Amino acid sequence: MLAPSQLESHSHDALPVCLAPRQENPHRLVSLWGLVKSLNLGLLAGSIQQIERIWIDAGVAAKLEPASVDAELIDRAEGIIEAIKQHSDECGFKGCAQDCDLSLIIFQRDDLNVTGIESELNHIRNSLLKEIVSRHFVPISEDFTYYAENDCLFGNEVKIAFPSAAADLKEAGNCLAVECGTACVFHAMRAAEVALRVLAADRQVQYPDASVSSKQVSDLLAALDGKLMDLRKADAKNWPSRDIKDAQIKFYHTAVAEMRDFNEAWRKSMAHAHEGAFYDPPIAENILRHVRQFMQVLAPRLSELKSTPLYWAAL
Repeated sequence: MLAPSQLESHSHDALPVCLAPRQENPHRLVSLWGLVKSLNLGLLAGSIQQIERIWIDAGVAAKLEPASVDAELIDRAEGIIEAIKQHSDECGFKGCAQDCDLSLIIFQRDDLNVTGIESELNHIRNSLLKEIVSRHFVPISEDFTYYAENDCLFGNEVKIAFPSAAADLKEAGNCLAVECGTACVFHAMRAAEVALRVLAADRQVQYPDASVSSKQVSDLLAALDGKLMDLRKADAKNWPSRDIKDAQIKFYHTAVAEMRDFNEAWRKSMAHAHEGAFYDPPIAENILRHVRQFMQVLAPRLSELKSTPLYWAAL
């Protein structure tokens, strides 16, 4: 599992990786070497070679004595099919495992001849190859390995401050890792929205008829504009110094302005199908960096579990 501490510090030493389907691998991230080991590709290749050798021997025997049954040939064929059956069970090759079970039953028939052996071996070989080619893996560029399955994409402080955004941040990284830029931006905007709602709760934004969580982003931004106006108009005596008042206003003004830019530039476009709503990986990575900066600025002061005072007492 890759977990560098900085977003810019892409790993250049890690092996290439692949993302397997979640239901087959709960960790999803598999190195190329791990893939070779988990599927035991050496054994697979050896099994196919053995099948082909026995199949060739069966073909030769069928031409020489088509009506006879070679016990040694049957033993060899059963042995390799049993091995493939075990391997298929371990790798989740359900179709091939079932075909092996059926072939082993056929091998118990009294009327089995060399031609039948040849046919079953060919069937198992094709079944095994079908299992192999039916699985698809996505190669991840070395430049994007950092993003794959990263539970701490924006750092530990953001992870602790905004736990509700954790799943979207991880998915944003995974989408970028496999170069699905538009999906990355979608999840990044959802993560940023979590931070916006925390910001609104911190400034005590309330609605008589609804909760903050049910309000649209535009409603929250408008409400925060009002809260900022209140801060500007508030008596300077509420703060220990003018510098602290100015710092607090700048903090919230910057956060609201940044989120408004997100909303206008990217978030709104994600909700509608049009030509401009697609993002290539480099642009998506840049957007992800903007969201990271936004959330990293908020995290030291705000979180889903704590709020700042109405008027700051210190910087």
